[in-house]
Amino acid sequence: MKTTILFTALAAVGIFAGCSGNGSGYKITATSQDAFSQGDTLLLIDYDTDEHLDSIVVADSTLVFEGNADKGRTVALTNNGKRLAVFLLEPGEITIDLNTRTAKGTPLNDKNYALNEAGDSIIQNYYSTVEHLKKSGKTEAEIQNALDSLTSATDSILTAMNKNAFEANKDNAFGLLAFLDYAYGLDKAQLEAALDGTPDWFRNSVRVQRFVDAAYKLDKTAPGKMFTDFTVTTSDGKTVKLSDYVGKDDYVLVDFWASWCGPCMREMPGLKEIYGKYNGKGLQIVGVAVWDVPDDTRKAVETQQLPWTIIDNAQRIPTDLYGIMGIPHIIMFAPDGTIAFRGLTGEELQKAVDDLMEKR
Repeated sequence: MKTTILFTALAAVGIFAGCSGNGSGYKITATSQDAFSQGDTLLLIDYDTDEHLDSIVVADSTLVFEGNADKGRTVALTNNGKRLAVFLLEPGEITIDLNTRTAKGTPLNDKNYALNEAGDSIIQNYYSTVEHLKKSGKTEAEIQNALDSLTSATDSILTAMNKNAFEANKDNAFGLLAFLDYAYGLDKAQLEAALDGTPDWFRNSVRVQRFVDAAYKLDKTAPGKMFTDFTVTTSDGKTVKLSDYVGKDDYVLVDFWASWCGPCMREMPGLKEIYGKYNGKGLQIVGVAVWDVPDDTRKAVETQQLPWTIIDNAQRIPTDLYGIMGIPHIIMFAPDGTIAFRGLTGEELQKAVDDLMEKR
């Protein structure tokens, strides 16, 4: 049985600076089966800054949360640190399904809902095709090649959808959400071009500035540049540096990954193939686990039977230095310590490695 919640801020009036009365009121109604329990404290936070906007303790099936918002802003509803939904806080009646983490009922939320629905349909089709491939009777290599092509095509479609949504909504908070999904992988020049024409509040948002910072760091660690060293204290207390491996006469392929990352797991068969072909022949693979719990990293290493060196507990240290906003992210370091290439996966990665090793 679904529980219906009607959220109302106890101090709703005046929460948002500059809010005024006429036509600026909002009311949020949310439904859920298991997103919270009696006694839980639900927080409404600013999605960009993590600012705590309001909170309420769950006492029964009906809670009240109403207030004023003169324009849309990105917010998140959380419970015990878990993000239940990200949506647009704007005037009108907003309905949230916490089981699907979707919101609709107001103009910007309806746009975001439509974009998410279209994206979900494409992803469902992707997984359906994956299952069909697994049962196709093709060889493992043929299946992997088909998966690489399918993944690349699907990523391109989703990126184009988010780009179009962003470009059509540069003046509102929905455009900001679309941009955050679109901007992964943009280099410095692409990011600057994309942000051209956006208002100051958009460009200066915390999350957009993270992309800007990452783009500058990507530029500093582009192919041809010397590696930037970092130091990690692993879960067993050892101090490990990137320079322990890089610049020691071999090519070093560094895979930044996490146990919870599906695309990271899908990349492992290809990395194992590279390892089998070139390990001990002038190439090493080093896996650097980021944004992960060490125990989960160890379990994934055992499950995946990864034969190469693993550095766990790196968290954000290397990703901040190298401007990495999404994983898996693979960087190939040349024997002299310069960056040979970065950001390749699948067939592109295999070809780039083969080309390097043939010239060695």
